[in-house]
Amino acid sequence: MIEALLCMTLNIYFEARSEPIQGQIAVAEVTLNRVKSPDYPDDICSVVLQENNDGCQFSWWCDGKSDKPKEYNSFQTAK
Repeated sequence: MIEALLCMTLNIYFEARSEPIQGQIAVAEVTLNRVKSPDYPDDICSVVLQENNDGCQFSWWCDGKSDKPKEYNSFQTAK
């Protein structure tokens, strides 16, 4: 459970930390909808970290930048 929460938090943080809360919720909904879909892996971390022929499902995962959050408050909001 903690691993899934961390994967979701990182995804929200890196995809939408500068967005209003509605944008962050949208990222969470996209992630969960993919978990439910037979076209994607069936757990949060596998969806978030999934790579494809064009790179990654979520760009932050394979952009070559650090995946360590630097904005504590934004990370807590995403969580």
